[in-house]
Amino acid sequence: MRNDEENARENRIRAILAECNPYRLDWNGAWLERVFAAYRQPHRYFHTLDHLLSICQAIRDTTAWDNQPLAAELLLTALFHDVVWFPQGNDSEARSCEAFLYILNAIGNPVPADSVDRVRQAILATCTQDNVSELAAQFHDFDCQIIIHGSHVDLLAYEFQIFREFQYLNMTEYRRGRSAFFNRFAKRFPQCRNTMR
Repeated sequence: MRNDEENARENRIRAILAECNPYRLDWNGAWLERVFAAYRQPHRYFHTLDHLLSICQAIRDTTAWDNQPLAAELLLTALFHDVVWFPQGNDSEARSCEAFLYILNAIGNPVPADSVDRVRQAILATCTQDNVSELAAQFHDFDCQIIIHGSHVDLLAYEFQIFREFQYLNMTEYRRGRSAFFNRFAKRFPQCRNTMR
């Protein structure tokens, strides 16, 4: 059951999506409600509607917004990049791509094939933060804005949310996994090294 805050977040996301809709997608369709329902799952603490909304707002507030085809692909990537999120597995990105393709087919596949392929690659690249394309590189900055641009307070709040999502791990496993993530991330974004320490 949705509360007023969730409804407000969903409406703000819909409004941003409606501002950039070259594919003429139906943002009031049942398919979008299914996407939003995924982000409301109770095992999520960071990968939520708040995270999705923050990405959509960041896309809208940058120069990427001036390039409507790019902005539309960034928004589709945002919408589907965490639509499947299970911390216990290692295939959430692949399953998110499957959900993206399934929903596109269900609504008549209104997105051009080259855009679909770029969005799919960008979603898969979120697993390892690879720069497989310009779209993936730009989306990664939006997806990881807390780590790249956040304050120490933001980082602590983010880490606490991630910690809650990974409660199935013992502390040793959790610390090992987070350390590997931050080491990999610091190599890609050296400007974040001190903040991550």
